[in-house]
Amino acid sequence: MFDSATSSYIVQQLVTELPFILVCIGGIVVAVTLWRRAPSSSLYVVVACALTLMLLVLHPFAWQVARHTFEGTALTARSINIAFAVFWSIERGIFVALMLLAVYSGRPRS
Repeated sequence: MFDSATSSYIVQQLVTELPFILVCIGGIVVAVTLWRRAPSSSLYVVVACALTLMLLVLHPFAWQVARHTFEGTALTARSINIAFAVFWSIERGIFVALMLLAVYSGRPRS
């Protein structure tokens, strides 16, 4: 399905995201470990980290599929890049929102 240059790009992207991938895995492990102490916060952390981890791994593949499927002019490539950038920005916003919910959920109101 992918040629060697495309596979090389995918591996390069995954290696570039490796620190964040490791943080997401660590976040899931910590949240599961602390589940009994703070179940709602842990749930938000697991959802945020799992969603981000899934998208971090799928992003390079999806980008390559879109690039090969919609090959064309520079305008087409630019549109694909913009669409992926906007989607990635939205995903990062969701990650931050879920982490903020995790920080403040389950706290007593005073």
